[in-house]
Amino acid sequence: MKRINVNIALMSLAICFWCVATVPSAARAACSWSGNIGTVASPYSAADVNACVSDASSKTGDVIIQIPDATVTHSAAVTVNMRSGFTNVTSLTIRGQNDCKLTQNTSPDFYYPTTCGTNITNMVLNYTGKEGKGFRFSNMRVAGTSGIYMDGDGKSWRFDHLFWDTVTGARSARIVWITKSVATGLSEGVFDHNYFKDWAWGTAVHYQPGSDGGNYEWMTGAQLGTGHAIYFENNKFYSTNEGFYVTDNNGASRWVFRYNHITNAYFAGHDAQVGGYRGSLKFEGYNNVLSYTGSGNCYVIYRAGANGVFFNNTITGTLCSYPFSFANYRCDGAYGWPSPCSNSSKKMYLDTTAYYPQTCTGGTGCINTDGSASSPNGYPCRDQVGVSGNNPQVGGGAPFLFWNNTINGSDASSRIAVGYGSSYIMANRDYCSSAKTMPSSCNGVTTTYTPYTYPHPLTQQGGIENSNPASPPPSPSNLRLIR
Repeated sequence: MKRINVNIALMSLAICFWCVATVPSAARAACSWSGNIGTVASPYSAADVNACVSDASSKTGDVIIQIPDATVTHSAAVTVNMRSGFTNVTSLTIRGQNDCKLTQNTSPDFYYPTTCGTNITNMVLNYTGKEGKGFRFSNMRVAGTSGIYMDGDGKSWRFDHLFWDTVTGARSARIVWITKSVATGLSEGVFDHNYFKDWAWGTAVHYQPGSDGGNYEWMTGAQLGTGHAIYFENNKFYSTNEGFYVTDNNGASRWVFRYNHITNAYFAGHDAQVGGYRGSLKFEGYNNVLSYTGSGNCYVIYRAGANGVFFNNTITGTLCSYPFSFANYRCDGAYGWPSPCSNSSKKMYLDTTAYYPQTCTGGTGCINTDGSASSPNGYPCRDQVGVSGNNPQVGGGAPFLFWNNTINGSDASSRIAVGYGSSYIMANRDYCSSAKTMPSSCNGVTTTYTPYTYPHPLTQQGGIENSNPASPPPSPSNLRLIR
């Protein structure tokens, strides 16, 4: 009897061990939530971050996703498409769980990230914005093949306190690639308090409208001094390579750069025809410090935009004799649009968002490519420096303005040159410059201007810079906007 009891006991014990061994363990949750604050599991992958984003899309109100302190490598992109789902979400923030440590930049006076708890190699973000929904991405150090691919019509996004440490870029080696798959999908927001260090190719930020080649932007107008632009403020761009670009674009870019510190890099843009796109629309650059530490640098601006202002910038280092250079690449006939800078007999779809720029003979949106057959033939050349309007374009109707810029402490107002198209882009007609104050008129056009609110209003929402307060540089005064 005792022997039977022992056997039964041993059998029960074996069954118990079998039960324990075969019961599935609980799956690790990719994201733990406390209300509208989600924390990605640790250790984690891009799949975990994407799972958190999927959870967030079904929530209501302002949502935050925190990525914990760790050093990881992503094997896939993080995708945020606020045009799909996110019905009741007001804003989404994805950020390192803890703030990056900041270092002070003394001129201009701001703080930028140098040490972050969240460190990700190959952090690629595919972000599609939607108007009316906020988005923020912040407080991380990223390396390797990292960058942002941006689409959509989001107009209240912010990328801040990111340390871009020797990255190779997300697309075609660009760090930030901004496009639009819908013709009217203009994207507007701000990059602030970022540190772009030794990006591994020539361009930090790139704009390329995919749907209509930039027609919609030109039909909308430059709108200088407004929030209708992509802003870069209080960022540090530092390259040990010489002659690198901060900006590049194929069509209708709308850049505003202010209060940044830039080392060994310059602003560039394309005019109409390059790649089949419209020309750069506007460029506003002021209160930046630009430093050039070697002899391999040449330019500060090279074909930056058709309309714009460049003032109160402090520049040091060795540069070309004429570091501000305008050009009409169309004048050399190398880039595919019909007849470079031709007369009014040449027409293209340039006044409709239904078509990409292309040759036409009639119908809606089919307009003269260039100006009237005068001297020079076809002035103004489509989308050239200083034009206003779109149909028709008026040469010298919105001259590009330079004032109060210095190079090594000396006035830089005379150091402007024109490459291709020197008969189309002329001083005191298509652009004007002054040593100290903004020209009151240029080509008979009253040229008043008011900068947009500084700091950018989006930087005041959820920022950390107030924990290390820096006195914001004063904005120019006694200026007005009429354009």
